[in-house]
Amino acid sequence: MEDINDLSAKYYTLFETAYDAIFVLDGNCFVDCNKRAEELFETTHDKLIGSTPADYSPNYQPDGELSKEKVFKKIEHALSVGPQSFEWEHQRENGSKFMADVSLNKLTLGNKVLLLAIVRDITERKHTEALLYDSEARFRALSEQSLIGIYIINNNVYTYVNSAFAKIIKCTPDELIGTDPILHFHPDSRDFVTKQILEKISGNLISTQYQAKILATDNATRHVAIYSTRIILNHQPAIIGSILDITEQRHALEEQEKNILFHKLLTDVSNRLLNAKLGQLNQEMADGMQRICEMLDIDAVVIWEPFDKSNYLLNSYHRRQVGPEIPQKAYAKDYFPWCEQQLKSEESLVLSSIKNDLPPEAKLDRASFNYFGVKSVINFQLKGEQKNIMGIISFNMIRNERIWTVDEFNKFQMVSHLYSNAFSRKKAEEKLLESESRFRILSSHSLIGVFIVQDELFTYVNSALASVFGYTSGEMIGMNIRNLAHPDEIYRMNDTVLKRSQEIDIPLHFEFLGVKKNGEQINLEVYSSETILENKPAVIGSVLDITERKLAEQQLKNAYTNLKKSLDDTIVTMAKIVELRDPYTAGHQERVAQLAVAIATEMGVDPNLIEQLKMAAIIHDIGKINVPTELLSKPGKLADLELQLIKTHVQSGYEIVKNMNLLPDVAQIIYQHHERLDGSGYPNHLKGNDIRLEAKILAVADLVEAMSSHRPYRPARGIDVALDELCKNSGELYDPEVCKTCIKIFKENKFKFHYGASVM
Repeated sequence: MEDINDLSAKYYTLFETAYDAIFVLDGNCFVDCNKRAEELFETTHDKLIGSTPADYSPNYQPDGELSKEKVFKKIEHALSVGPQSFEWEHQRENGSKFMADVSLNKLTLGNKVLLLAIVRDITERKHTEALLYDSEARFRALSEQSLIGIYIINNNVYTYVNSAFAKIIKCTPDELIGTDPILHFHPDSRDFVTKQILEKISGNLISTQYQAKILATDNATRHVAIYSTRIILNHQPAIIGSILDITEQRHALEEQEKNILFHKLLTDVSNRLLNAKLGQLNQEMADGMQRICEMLDIDAVVIWEPFDKSNYLLNSYHRRQVGPEIPQKAYAKDYFPWCEQQLKSEESLVLSSIKNDLPPEAKLDRASFNYFGVKSVINFQLKGEQKNIMGIISFNMIRNERIWTVDEFNKFQMVSHLYSNAFSRKKAEEKLLESESRFRILSSHSLIGVFIVQDELFTYVNSALASVFGYTSGEMIGMNIRNLAHPDEIYRMNDTVLKRSQEIDIPLHFEFLGVKKNGEQINLEVYSSETILENKPAVIGSVLDITERKLAEQQLKNAYTNLKKSLDDTIVTMAKIVELRDPYTAGHQERVAQLAVAIATEMGVDPNLIEQLKMAAIIHDIGKINVPTELLSKPGKLADLELQLIKTHVQSGYEIVKNMNLLPDVAQIIYQHHERLDGSGYPNHLKGNDIRLEAKILAVADLVEAMSSHRPYRPARGIDVALDELCKNSGELYDPEVCKTCIKIFKENKFKFHYGASVM
């Protein structure tokens, strides 16, 4: 003990002030300890001296070994082999446990061999390590279950990637770890991504988000959105990020843009055809077809028109590819007899592969298609007002075969409807031009009917006028002019003559319905003026038989009406396409229109505005034709990205409708129907009076119909719940006057939805 006491004296200050607990062991027993040892073990110096390490240990260590056996092994190794360092679980007298780092070193004092034990409490460190391990375990669990790719870049290589990331690249995580990230990006994106990584590692950037292109192992290009942040990992700058495959969303947006451009083009071509002057229609039809071919990537378009009851003659041929062309004045039966026969009874004929889709009996058709280089074709009937076949339009692919999609079929069908009505107008124009030509010939040969009337009796009639009525000139002399007018026209003629007698110096021009000698009715145009003959008032004038012109004008008017109607039909067709793509909302737009019209009528809105509101309501969701079908019918809550994609239907609908000259305000009503009084709506966050009244009415009607109808993500809530919602948000989201009127017409039974009915 003298040596020990000498040691204590020599190192007392160091021994007693040490941060760690220090023990001196003689064999297996403690023979001395410092103050820190008493504090750490929460006991006294006297209790520690003479005890063994096993006395202050649980029966078993965390690895399952007996503490008593393990401590003796450690002491023996320290004495015989060399210094020992290890972790040890201690147990105080009160039963509490703590972990410690223990080091055992042999200490020789004279002839005495002792052990110096240093014990450091690592409870906090172990707790921190446990938390870190638990955090890392949770991170890995979340990461591996995530549908979003997650990665860590350290020292310019991937040090961690989850399965979702590896799936985008089409490999395993192990194949990615340790590789240079830049190697997996498309050459177009490498410079940009390299700059992003270097800027973060250097600290110039912390968090960024951007889009890039990645190359999968099969060389497929995938579009990705990357969100990354600079972190410090193992005392070094690193990057942790997430990666989302947005290839499908990009394709959907590209398709949406293509559809918007197509509908803009179709609207422009429609307006040009509608507004084309007499004689310009053929050129407008050709120009429009060329633009449509380029938009839809079609190599050739052939239009055939009936020559007689059984033959179709080539009308026009638009070819974008060099090669043989169909001769002028060619008949369809001489080249495509089987196709011609099919299209006499079928509205369309789709051949994605001339090689495989034509039947054996279509030998001449096959030979002709091969000669002209056609590999795929889609045909439609051109139908007139009376559903009569006015021709055939054929869209051809020459460069390659083409599998016609449903979307392409619908677009080509819209084009065929448009050109059907254009053909109707063309035929009417041809008849009108032909009629006018005849009139010019008659005029140049003085075949216009001329007359003189006194006291309402014919005193002179030329042979041209007599022939108009089927009489001889002699039979008409002395005849009362009223005898040649239809009974329904007599009162109108009296008013016209009375007005003429009051305005002596104004020439008279009018039309009336006449009756020929055989009872046949004819349309006549009269130009006359008063004069004095033989000292008596007289009327001298000319008469034109305008029956044919009237008929031609009516046909032209009908053609114009039909062309306008084609625009309406096209819009309604597109609205129906939206409903077909989302069966859960079928009839929604029609019912919204019913309610919107009822509210506006009750409010006393101008009838012209009601008409525009009705049209807007019928097609207010037309933009959903550009939204992926799976989003329209998806049950449950939509993700933020999906919701944003849905919201684009307002912009899409506006783009489709805004250029239609026939609908000046409908586009704006559609554009604003998701705006709210407080500015919380979209797309432009309009407030209060900045929102059109028609859009405010449409917003309320849309809400009530939607809440009272079934949706894939919830059952119908009923009218009462919808009206309660209006009460809650009246004045905040919705116009109070519109809300009040809507509630009124339901409470007073002035309105109910009519399923299957149409407001058109």
